[in-house]
Parts: sequence; structure tokens; C-alpha cells
Amino acid sequence: MALQSSGQISLGDIQTEFGGSAPTALSEYYSAASGVPSSGEITLSDFYGKSSFSASGGNATFTNGGFTYHRFTSSGTLTVNGSRSMEALVIAAGGGGGADLGGGGGAGEFKQSSSTTINGNVTVTVGGGGGQSGQGGDSKAIGGGFNIDCNGGGGGGNTASNGKAGGSGGGGGGSVDGQNATRAGGSSSKTASGFGNNGGTGHPAPNGGGQNSGGAGGGGGANSAGSNGLSNTRGANGGGSKAAFVDGQKAGGGGGGGAANNGSGGGGGAGNGASQNGGNNALNGFAASANSGSGGGGGSGRYHGGQSTGSGGSGGSGIVLIRYLTP
Repeated sequence: MALQSSGQISLGDIQTEFGGSAPTALSEYYSAASGVPSSGEITLSDFYGKSSFSASGGNATFTNGGFTYHRFTSSGTLTVNGSRSMEALVIAAGGGGGADLGGGGGAGEFKQSSSTTINGNVTVTVGGGGGQSGQGGDSKAIGGGFNIDCNGGGGGGNTASNGKAGGSGGGGGGSVDGQNATRAGGSSSKTASGFGNNGGTGHPAPNGGGQNSGGAGGGGGANSAGSNGLSNTRGANGGGSKAAFVDGQKAGGGGGGGAANNGSGGGGGAGNGASQNGGNNALNGFAASANSGSGGGGGSGRYHGGQSTGSGGSGGSGIVLIRYLTP
């Protein structure tokens, strides 16, 4: 706890905060905290508001609403001197969307810790987003009192393929004429106190006609499951996202790829699905934003006999935020 910011302060108060033997001279505490002289004249008032606690690390450090935040957009270490009650928000990376009527990628698992006394360094791992139909990387905050591990989002299924399991599951792939089976969405592998949901199912293709297709399922999001694909119309919406401290909405599911007959791709919670816009050419799924933990959009379908397939969009990388009351 920081020393008082005004009034009477004693050598004993300084010893209690900064440790050491009974002080005989203030010079024992040169450079004890930021703003305390390292040599020369030193006075009791130099210790007003000072604390033995310090923390550094992350890609950005800022204050907001009475808290100090350390934001990690890549792996690193929070170096802690002393101890402080802290909270961590850990979001794993999103899975990639599937190709050619591909299911939306699932969001990375989303987990916020309770207030925890941290008295040592914290090793932070930030997962990378999954490529086409690939699983997102895990994110972690380990050490000093934290033990938080979040699973990356599942990849969306390619045409007529099931979605993959993950923190939130990927959406099942859509189907073209003659593929008359429903493709399951991936299940959520969230851990205790984590948030994640299943991916939506891909719709079977209606029989006959050669140009019929069923839309792909949306990837699961931290706040809700992915929607199921629809018949011959459009890919499904991805599951909803959750608020991440001061960083806005994170961990939405990717939208499913649109059906061949000019269907629109599903709008993901944060990632988007692509749609077929006429003719024989398909469109690629949209990638989720970096450090969003969201699933990538599924690639759209094409008319029967078309010349291209839509690729799945990449999932968004994860993020870790650690905060404590500003000293």
C-alpha cells in the first residue's frame, strides 16, 4: 500500500513499506521508488505517495477509470516488484473460417479472473489466429498467482464438413446439390469459468436442380452460439461477443459462407462471412480483426460448375489485459 500523500510521515513508515533494518538514515532508501532521489539531499517528503510496488510489461500501459492496465497484444512478461491485487482478462485466438460454403470460425475462449494477489512475475502467451479452417492459438497468464489458460477457437468446416471444436466451436460447412446431410458445428471446449459456445450446423443441400445449396453455420462466440445455416439462402450469423474491460467487444464468432444462389454471408459477431455476388465466382471470407479473438468468416459458395471457390478468412489473434487499482 502506498504511503500517505501529505501530513506527518516517519522513518518507521518508510521501513514498513520498503523493508530493511530499522533505518538510521534516509540514504538507505535512495531510489526506493520512482521520484525518490538516487543521491544527495533526501527528505521525508520525497516519500509522499510512494509505494514499494511496481509493475512493467505489455505492449501498452495506460490508466482508465482508476485502474492501471497492461495490454499484451503479443507474448511477454509482466514484471512485478512487491505485491498487488490484480485482475486478468485472457482471450484466446479465433479459428479460421472454412472454404467454399465454409462455416465461420469459432471465437477464442474468453476468461476474466477474480481479484487475485500477485506477488511475482506473470508469463503471458497470446495465441495467433487460425488460418483457413484452422484452430486459433491458446492464450495464457501464468505465474505470480495467476493460472489462466484459454483454448483457441475451432476452425469452420469446409464444404460438407463438420466444424471443429475449440474455445468456441467452428460452424459446420454448407452443402451443394447431392450432399444431403447436416454438418455439425464444433463443440465448445471452454474450461471452468471461461466463456465459449458451440458452432452452428451447416444446412444440407435441397435435392435436384444442380444449383441448390445449403448455407454454412456460424462460428460460436463468447456470448452465444453460432446460428444454423439456412436452405438455399445465406450463411448463418456468428455468435455474439463480450465486452473486454475498456477494449470494446471481443471474441465474436465468424459468419458462415453464403449459399450459391447469390446468398449473403452471415454477419459474424466480429468476423464476417463472404457472399456469392452473382456469376460463377465466389468470394473469400473476411479475416477477423487482429487481437479480437474472433472467428474468421467462411468463404462463399458458387454456382454448380463455377470456376472458383471462396477461401476462409483467418481468425483474429488473442489478447491479454491485466489491471489493478492505480497506486
